[in-house]
Amino acid sequence: FLDSILNLCYTKCMISIVMLSKNSSQMIKNVLEAFKDFDEVILLDTGSTDTTLKIAKNFKNVKIQQTIFEGFGFLRNKGAKIAKNDWILAIDSDEIIPEKLKNEILGLDLNPDYLYGFYFHNFYNKKLIKCCGWYPEKHLRLYNKSH
Repeated sequence: FLDSILNLCYTKCMISIVMLSKNSSQMIKNVLEAFKDFDEVILLDTGSTDTTLKIAKNFKNVKIQQTIFEGFGFLRNKGAKIAKNDWILAIDSDEIIPEKLKNEILGLDLNPDYLYGFYFHNFYNKKLIKCCGWYPEKHLRLYNKSH
């Protein structure tokens, strides 16, 4: 049991969340709440005019970087460079991870030679989409930036 707790603490301290946002006020609180147990969230905001930034400032582990939009890949790489940890979990500002998945991520014995992926459920108007190549949809999102 103690080994599990120590592994959770160790993993937590070595994962940075990199998240892109713009006008995400409807979802951002729930998304950031899901990541409050992670060491650091790098929020790259590309010009929100709603309350996204105000909401994000309420989370102690969130570091806000305001930037212009230069492409998703470019911004995710920029966030990874800013992050203090080698392990990066790239998440969109409308993606909420379930508690069970969060605990599995925090409990991983991370291998720097591996990329880690997750299955995503996509919703439209609160309805799960199970067609059009959207289900099941797997994304590689957890990686070590030093590799």
